[in-house]
Amino acid sequence: MKPSSKVVHVLFGLRIGGMQRQLARLLPRLKAVGMETEVVCFSEGGPLVSDLNGKGIKCYYIELDKKGWSPRAFLKLLTFSAKMRELKPQALHLHGYPGNVKAALSALVLNVPYILHYRNEHERGGFLDQITEKFVVSKASAVVGVSYSSLVSVEGRTGILGRDSRVILNGIEVGNGPRIGRRRERKTVGLVSRMAAQKRIEDFVQAASISSKMRRDLDFVHVGGGRAKKVRKLRRLVKERKVIHYNLVGELMNPKEIMKDFDVGVLTSEKEGLPNVLLEYLSLGIPTVTTDIAPIKEVVIHGKTGLLVPPRSPKPLSRAFHLLLDAPLLRKRLAVFSKRRATFFSMEKTVKKTLGLYRSLPSFPQEMDSP
Repeated sequence: MKPSSKVVHVLFGLRIGGMQRQLARLLPRLKAVGMETEVVCFSEGGPLVSDLNGKGIKCYYIELDKKGWSPRAFLKLLTFSAKMRELKPQALHLHGYPGNVKAALSALVLNVPYILHYRNEHERGGFLDQITEKFVVSKASAVVGVSYSSLVSVEGRTGILGRDSRVILNGIEVGNGPRIGRRRERKTVGLVSRMAAQKRIEDFVQAASISSKMRRDLDFVHVGGGRAKKVRKLRRLVKERKVIHYNLVGELMNPKEIMKDFDVGVLTSEKEGLPNVLLEYLSLGIPTVTTDIAPIKEVVIHGKTGLLVPPRSPKPLSRAFHLLLDAPLLRKRLAVFSKRRATFFSMEKTVKKTLGLYRSLPSFPQEMDSP
């Protein structure tokens, strides 16, 4: 690939989350095949910045407001545009919407192609929001969904999908999972999730409370961070629900090591893009209990790789815990199918499709190295 093949990836921040961990895996792979890759964040810092810098990927912080057009916000947009002019990318890869609206407008002014990558579900906004999204989508060189349902959602809101639309699934590498069927006095039910409203962490706590009253051999492990206010609120809920064995681990750069001790992996979201943690559960062969929503059903096959329950339903969630914990042979069967399923989401496929996306842009040289 020629040195001029440069993509700047733009996202809100690099705090630990599914999207950020996915990019931390993908970007070094793109760099390894010759793609010049840089990152611009709208919020400062994050533990993944040093990780990417250590792999030769430059990260820049440029403050940019998500909403509003005050004089100060306009000045920030001018600063962002000046930086893009300095970096001279062949394309901007915008991760997440609506947080990247202003970055898209900047790309249009600078005549730089941009890729609009939908990574999370969001509600239909007001009239102005709808008009803005239609405009930004229509002007994108490509619109990418992290799942098929995410593209269906975009088309439902806008009625269009831009000049080029495609799905690029998140990628994962298959790892060594737990030894299913091993005898242990205590069982571990684990959740890996940041503290956000759509993640419905309270449902996990309530299910843990129900399960704790039924059996005494359960440990509940929660890997994930959030703002101090949300952490305090969660700790109060755990105390109120009298969940004694609830371990809030916090953010981890690599949660796989602690996940290997999970007997059951959980995700309680009511909205998602394509959850990275579910791919990690699959790759480790961890039987999963999660919610029955469209994006998740693209990953988890009910009865084969895990169990699906309705969103906002702590009681069915608790029953699913017990069904798996009381059936080691079922867990073993789900683990085997999970690892097979994980190969469908291989990182090699993600890299290949991402490079194919860049090849489709007229601003890129047509002869590009393969991964």
